[in-house]
Amino acid sequence: MVESPHAICPIMPLHTTIDTWSQMAEVMRDDQLREKRGALDATRRVTLEFLVRIEVGLPADMPEERRVSLLASESARGRELMEAGELKRIWRIPGRLANFSLYDVTDATVLHDLISSLPLWPWIMATVEPLAVHPLESANAAPSVVSGKD
Repeated sequence: MVESPHAICPIMPLHTTIDTWSQMAEVMRDDQLREKRGALDATRRVTLEFLVRIEVGLPADMPEERRVSLLASESARGRELMEAGELKRIWRIPGRLANFSLYDVTDATVLHDLISSLPLWPWIMATVEPLAVHPLESANAAPSVVSGKD
């Protein structure tokens, strides 16, 4: 029996009603512009954002009870990371046991530690992309930078 993606990752909404790429860009833009304008106060740690694509390849012969237990543990760990503010956003990839995640952490070592703390870690294939502010996102972008002209 094929499980629904929501059964695999219950922290995700059943239906996405807006374009997830636009939503992700909006979240990143708001955070990055706020930091660019100097609204980052001294009490907040400086962090980096990473876009992570996770594909999970559970063995076909894994007992169903073990599979259900692992997925429940994975969801619980995901909630902990969200509550801690380290996992900012997560989008499921319909029809697959996969997601795109936006992490906000101090460095790549912390990110590795978080991903490897996931119960599904032994079966995860992760691709990590560090993110940087694009010149079009910067409130103070020089016209030559935005246009690409020197």
